[in-house]
Amino acid sequence: MLEVLAAALIFSIGVVALLGAFNSGIFASGNIELAESALNLAQEKMELIKNSTYANISNETETVIAGFPMFERVVTVVGLNESLKQADVAVSWEARPGQDSVILTTLITDY
Repeated sequence: MLEVLAAALIFSIGVVALLGAFNSGIFASGNIELAESALNLAQEKMELIKNSTYANISNETETVIAGFPMFERVVTVVGLNESLKQADVAVSWEARPGQDSVILTTLITDY
C-alpha cells in the first residue's frame, strides 16, 4: 500500500511539473507573436522614413497605431552632421512582466 501511495505522489509531482512547462511554452509563444508584430510595425515605419525627403524626417510618437492598440511607436531622429541623420524606430508593448520593445536604427544621408 505504501508503494502505491509513493508512486501516486511521484506521478502527481511529474504532472504538475509538466503542466507548468506547458504553461510556460504557451506564454513564450504569445511573446514571440507580439515581438514579430512589433518588428513588422518598426520595419513599416522605417520604410516610410527611407522613402521620405531628408528635410521631412523628424521625431514622431504614435501612442495609438491603427489596428494595433497595444503597441506604441516612437521615432527618434538625431542630426549627426549637416548631411547625415540617425533614425531610431522603437516599438514597445506591455508584456509579462513589464514592458518589451524592438528598436531599429538606420543612417540617412542628404545627397
